[in-house]
Amino acid sequence: MQPYEYETMHRYEDHYWWYTGLRRLLTLAVKNCFTASPETVLLDTGCGTGGNLAHVAKLLNPAKLFAMDIYSPALHLTHARKTGAVLLQASVNQIPFRENVFHVVTCLDVLYIRGIDEVKSFQELYRILKPGGFLFVNLPAYEFLRGEHDIAVHTCHRYTAFELGRKLKSAGFSIKHLTYWNASLLPFLLIWRKIKFWKKNSGDPKSDLKPIPVWINEVLKIVLKVEEMFISVLNLPFGTSVFAVAQKPS
Repeated sequence: MQPYEYETMHRYEDHYWWYTGLRRLLTLAVKNCFTASPETVLLDTGCGTGGNLAHVAKLLNPAKLFAMDIYSPALHLTHARKTGAVLLQASVNQIPFRENVFHVVTCLDVLYIRGIDEVKSFQELYRILKPGGFLFVNLPAYEFLRGEHDIAVHTCHRYTAFELGRKLKSAGFSIKHLTYWNASLLPFLLIWRKIKFWKKNSGDPKSDLKPIPVWINEVLKIVLKVEEMFISVLNLPFGTSVFAVAQKPS
């Protein structure tokens, strides 16, 4: 993504409604899969500025944590969070660990980025997981939602749930949960993206992360909380993002 977007992410990711919604979804999925122990080893691939990693550090305490990102300034911001994780500069195209190392791997909004080899990355994520280990993936949904945001964060491709499921299975994973989320706001996001496209910002492209009134942020959090009650028992048929829990067969 554009370098300035990492600073934007760092400013907003601890309280912004979308990030808190993703973390609740991740928490629900993790708790449904296993309980962490001192022997649990986790890798956060594409950790960005560390907000998700800080959440996982609390969620999976006392697990051993590793995290990686291709962008060194992002790792500096992650380091400042003092999560206790071992940090590495690396790409999901070539993950610098031997096979069968991790019980858990998170890959949240990474695989869609320009320059990533999809096939190779899914193979790498499979390779480093222990048999029986879990992969948690989040990706942007639907090409028709493409807009200025995608230019700013270097989106190469937006996914459908069917496509993500097919690629996970091709890499050898079994799928435990596969759902869209943020369904309630899909029509509004579509309209917003089209308006921004028509306006055609003449400056540097900017992501959708911008200051919003506190009350709106809180209302959007509530909307996602209600939605996640449904996700706990079924897979949503549409949404602005797609989330998957996959397992490497034992």
